[in-house]
Amino acid sequence: MMTTISEDLPRQALVWRSLMGILLLAVTGCGSGPLTVDAGPDREIALGGSARLEGTVFGAEDYEVSWTPADTLDSVDTLIPRAFPDGKTTYTLRVTTPDGREASDSVTVLVSDEEEPGIGTIEGEVTQRSDGSSVVGARVRIDLSPGSSASTLTDDEGRYSLSVPEVPEFFAMTVSKDGFIPASVNVARSSVRGDTWSKIVSLETEQPETIVLEPVPWMHHLGDGTFGASADGLFQSESEGIIYEHSFDMEAEQLSPNYDEATLSIFVRGAQESGNRIELNGTVVEPRLCCSPDDGSFEEQEIALPMDLLLEGENTLTVYSDSNPDNPEDHDDFEFVNIQVHVYDPA
Repeated sequence: MMTTISEDLPRQALVWRSLMGILLLAVTGCGSGPLTVDAGPDREIALGGSARLEGTVFGAEDYEVSWTPADTLDSVDTLIPRAFPDGKTTYTLRVTTPDGREASDSVTVLVSDEEEPGIGTIEGEVTQRSDGSSVVGARVRIDLSPGSSASTLTDDEGRYSLSVPEVPEFFAMTVSKDGFIPASVNVARSSVRGDTWSKIVSLETEQPETIVLEPVPWMHHLGDGTFGASADGLFQSESEGIIYEHSFDMEAEQLSPNYDEATLSIFVRGAQESGNRIELNGTVVEPRLCCSPDDGSFEEQEIALPMDLLLEGENTLTVYSDSNPDNPEDHDDFEFVNIQVHVYDPA
């Protein structure tokens, strides 16, 4: 899988790339000089929270990444994994190149003894949609800015209790676990402030008809970071730029003639009426991503994908924050999470 988030900058181009889960940071002109690695600044989080590590590589364009220890990271082969430590943990980033060079650096995440006070609590259960049985060890998470989150795991009975920090008027909660299709829930801040809100979330087991672009969904914010419309309100995350690109693989069995229809589903808020382009393998698909609820809440939007654009092997999906027709310098700000491609049986 490949994720790219880019933004035009006057003197350097920062391109976030992840190929088959390996996230690379390529800085224009970084291919010369000694190999050096920066694991990023030390971080401090509240108990039950998470932090996004920020590794950087200089002096090489082709390299492999490895983080240790792995048990509290969502990925070990990406430069910016998300860490969920239960106590003080030092993570080491090691980078190797095909010509045998190696470099490493470490970063420490401190964990406070007490959970950060929240505005309220969300509690409930995560179940399997097929039979209602409990899902143990599912990750329940609210992404926050900058690059952190409030999260917890379901217990042996599939139950969870999540302290909610200060959040926008509406926010998205995601639930994920290996072997299941992630789910997202729109939550109103008024439902949890000073109270406990109960929610049962049902997960479907993985199936060939659903291609999940991010098994552990991250919140993405596209735009120029300037907004004032009521639909935008306060975002959960900071803007990452104006382009999001992600690659995914399709098997021959997932294409025509076995399936004759496909859709893209995306959990989104803040997309304005002018619309934002979506491309599949370089071709614009319609309709555009637009017309989110005026109150700033999240909703799932489905967009039809032409089957003849889907390819066996690697496919690339690109989402743009398009500019205002009346002001080319003004790009739409919106957030989205949990992107999936669905194919449908001709019957």
